[in-house]
Amino acid sequence: MIKIAITGNICTGKTFVLNRLKSIGYHTFSSDYTIKNSIYKLNRIKVIVSSIFPSSLDENGEINRNILAKSIFNNKKKKEKLEKIIYPQLDFFRKKFIYKSSLLGAKLTFYEIPLLFEKKLEKNFDKIVLVTCSKRTQRIRASKRSNLNEEKLKKILKFQINDFEKKRKVDYIINTDLDKFSTICKIKLLLKSFK
Repeated sequence: MIKIAITGNICTGKTFVLNRLKSIGYHTFSSDYTIKNSIYKLNRIKVIVSSIFPSSLDENGEINRNILAKSIFNNKKKKEKLEKIIYPQLDFFRKKFIYKSSLLGAKLTFYEIPLLFEKKLEKNFDKIVLVTCSKRTQRIRASKRSNLNEEKLKKILKFQINDFEKKRKVDYIINTDLDKFSTICKIKLLLKSFK
């Protein structure tokens, strides 16, 4: 089974690429989706997170990601504490996904890993795809997100390695600056390279 990592900075189109691969029928794993819909739903994680970030739980006892993000952006130590809670869990869910995919006989599996290089996870994958776009396109996409403004975008990008450095470390590059049809064509070319 070939494990392919899909990485790239915020608002570059990783989710679109991953969802397209999923709609075709490939086994896909999203780090962001897993954190939001699996890890943050675990009671033991809620207890640990709320003990460090008391204001992070909403009135329903769920973790509010926006409040949590505000708490860690200007506090490196708290950010590292949160990562030590979340990343071992994410690794567990990813290994579980790999095991299930192997049992199902999947030949290709795709993993959306935004901080692949930042967390030095590249050795866990056979191939790496970088999803990229221009800074202008990135800003336009960010402006369309209700929970993301220019200031927050800049703070997030400070924690991410720039595309220039990443391009030298990957096997494939998908530029999403043009329309969705163009990106879909590039995804098809990517898949042909594995046949």
